[in-house]
Amino acid sequence: MVEFGQLAFGVFMVLGGALLAIDHPIVDWLNRWMKSWGTTREPEDIEMDENAALVGFVGGAFTVIVGLMVVVDATA
Repeated sequence: MVEFGQLAFGVFMVLGGALLAIDHPIVDWLNRWMKSWGTTREPEDIEMDENAALVGFVGGAFTVIVGLMVVVDATA
């Protein structure tokens, strides 16, 4: 039988991980906004390096894989 709470959580993880893995502009804006906390710089003035994109891709891909595992477990 399908567990809807677990299924919804798995879908949430898949969608969030996909946004993180493709470096969606919303995620990029959020990263810049968090880096500007406690500084006088605006989020638009902060440049992100290539390592941040790589970490986002790896973390997002892992989150997608775990989310798919949760979805499969919810439907099994």
